[in-house]
Amino acid sequence: MALHYDSEIDGFDRKNEQLLIRDRNITSMLRGSFPSNIYYLLTGREIADAKKFDDYLLHLQGSKKPADQTFAEHIDALGLETMAKLAAGCLYYHQQDPEAEDFETLDREDTRFLYLLSKLPAVIGGRPPAENGGTFTAEALDTMRGRNSDKNEQEILELVLNSFIGGFGYFAPTTFLPRNASSTGAKTGACLAAGICANGKYHIGAIGEVMQIMKEWNGKNEEEIIAGLKTKVEKEAFPGFGHPLFKIDPRVKYIRNILREQNVENRFVEIFDICADYFRKTRNIYPNIDAVNATALLTLGFEPAHGPCIFAFGRLAAMYAHTREERKHKPYHVFRKSLGLWTLLPKCFFNKDFDKINRFFKKYLRRRL
Repeated sequence: MALHYDSEIDGFDRKNEQLLIRDRNITSMLRGSFPSNIYYLLTGREIADAKKFDDYLLHLQGSKKPADQTFAEHIDALGLETMAKLAAGCLYYHQQDPEAEDFETLDREDTRFLYLLSKLPAVIGGRPPAENGGTFTAEALDTMRGRNSDKNEQEILELVLNSFIGGFGYFAPTTFLPRNASSTGAKTGACLAAGICANGKYHIGAIGEVMQIMKEWNGKNEEEIIAGLKTKVEKEAFPGFGHPLFKIDPRVKYIRNILREQNVENRFVEIFDICADYFRKTRNIYPNIDAVNATALLTLGFEPAHGPCIFAFGRLAAMYAHTREERKHKPYHVFRKSLGLWTLLPKCFFNKDFDKINRFFKKYLRRRL
């Protein structure tokens, strides 16, 4: 029995403020291998030979197949729309299906998914795979940036990707939307595209928003940054701070401590610390994963446009796993699960002020559930 609700894949423990992947605390996985964590997410089993699976993904990344032409045509079209198009289209055309190169117990559809995943760094970076002879994550970083990376930089990207790997039950749009699509009988590619397109200023796109703000504030002093914070929060919610489930996102402190261990000190880290200190003291709000990962990606030299794409790259395995799990249920299962209660209520209830009800819920009930 899972320690979390909704899904056997992943979920959250609100009481202890933990995010869980198949009953493992995600903080115990952050320093692990991204490919190994993908394997565990998909199968629920630890990988017996981590290097063999890493080499398998590297082989797929550098493969020369007929389907590669479709990726090559989109290699200079950075953006989530392009990634969604690739997920929904080329991989699932039977005439472009990769040759049979299954990995141990993974089935045919798993193989096709991993093929798609392996090609996305080239699409994000707008260049062919680096093929530097390193690990899958190292080659992904070099491909996306267009230059060689050192061990510390590779570890930072691994942290970022691992922190995004879980969809955490039905809650996040990047897993809720694929499950919704899957419950209608849609093909896997369309379900993944639905998750990738859950891109807005409040989800996926939030990391790009934070990166853009940090770049604009790069030359400002602390007083100017705080003045900018005050101006922005008067108009709307500031991206990268606050979490809908937790008071403190458990991943943030862990990643910030690793940056400290690596002696990563730059202007973006300073801006993050200034913002975190300001919100903690003035509003009792803490940074979420978008803020700390925006800092990490800027440290690696990425541009704001890369942020949402890297988020989707890290989250894609969860989208796929949730898509497949939903197929085990009856059609429209996710709709019934999320909306069943409301269908039992009198119609007049739907004329009530839901904004008022939501404010009451957040203020008095959320922390008690």
